[in-house]
Parts: sequence; structure tokens; C-alpha cells
Amino acid sequence: MQDSENLRPINLNLPGLAAGSVLIRSVANSNELLMVHRLTHECYVTEGYTTPQPNGRIDLYPGFDILDQTRVTVAILGGEIVASHSATIDGPLGIPLDKDFKAECGAMRNSGRKIGAAWRIVTKESLRNYTRPIVMALFRESLTFGMRHGVNTFLTIVNPRHALVYDRLLNMKSVATSDSTKGMSSAPGVLLRVDYENLPESWRNLIDDPRIHRSEERRVGKECRSRWSP
Repeated sequence: MQDSENLRPINLNLPGLAAGSVLIRSVANSNELLMVHRLTHECYVTEGYTTPQPNGRIDLYPGFDILDQTRVTVAILGGEIVASHSATIDGPLGIPLDKDFKAECGAMRNSGRKIGAAWRIVTKESLRNYTRPIVMALFRESLTFGMRHGVNTFLTIVNPRHALVYDRLLNMKSVATSDSTKGMSSAPGVLLRVDYENLPESWRNLIDDPRIHRSEERRVGKECRSRWSP
């Protein structure tokens, strides 16, 4: 996971949000990662995806948070982490979504695609009216991170009731479904896929434009030397 040194935070201004702008940036340390795990627990219990855990946290895919090929992005409002999204580039340990859709992910690898996973999309219930712009800002950071490191096929798992939104906004198509997925024992999941060449042009322009997004390639070596673990 990347530290926040030399990252350019993004301020997301949302009309009507009394607390001010939402800060989008990479998670900075193990304390913030713990906050992400607690927010995941809060969201999953609220949605009925799981039962309350004694420690009040959910580490959805243990071990993936601290891998070099993972980025955990957070949204901060008033000093509190109110949303988070993670992305993992395929590597020696694969991607988190292999846990639920191993055959499908393997088939894409074997076809020559460089795959990446977008996972753990969580937002506080109190920000429900602002969920879409916050999630899209987080997703944009994840797409940029992955595709600037060679990913040309991005995958995610969502509740089937949300699949149409991702199709409309990102052209993500259904690959497979499951009655339950990791950390979501009480809810089905659908595996969605989008290839870079099939992204809407507006999204491709955001990813390609260096004036909007920082260049990841220049920092990879430094980030891999400055890793931390919780």
C-alpha cells in the first residue's frame, strides 16, 4: 500500500455539503487502515451483508492491503474517513477477486489480459445523498492507478442491484454471479468487467491526461522502498 508522501490530494466540492469539501487521497498509515476496516464493518452490518463482529472491524481480504500492488484510497470529511475504495494489480498472489471467481479471473489471464481488481467500496450511511460522486471519484483514482501500471482489464464485484449503474457509467459488463461472496454471506455478488478500450471516452481522457492525474510510474520505485505494515 502506498504512503501519502508526495501525493497530490484531490478536493471534491459537493454543493450542499455543510462540512466542506471531501479530500480524496491514499491511506497514510496503519491507523487509517484500521479506520477503513471499521468503516467496512459498519457498512456491511448496516446493509445486512454480515453479522456484527466482536472486534468491530472487517479485513475483507487479509494480506492484500499491504501489498506493493495495492492502493487503498480514502475520502476524508472533517478529519474522518467517510468512504474508501481499493485497487489491486495482478501479481504473485493474484487479485482479491480470485477468492470468489477464480476460474473467470484465470481465463482472463490466460487470454493475455493484464487484470486488476477494484474492491471494498464503502461509504458512510450519513453521506448516502453524496454516494455516487464520492464513489466515482474514488473509482477514478483506482482506475488510474491500475491502468498506468499496465492493467487493461478491470474487475469488481457488486451487489446485483448496483450492476446497472456501473454499466451505465463505466460500461462494466457482467461476467458471472455468485449467491454469496467474500465478507458478504447474506448477499449475492456479480463480477463486472471493463476493458480499457471499452471505457467511455470521458473516463479514458481522465486517465490519460497527466495534467489531471499524477504520474504513477515515476513514484513506483520509491513507494516500494517506503512500505509499512500495520
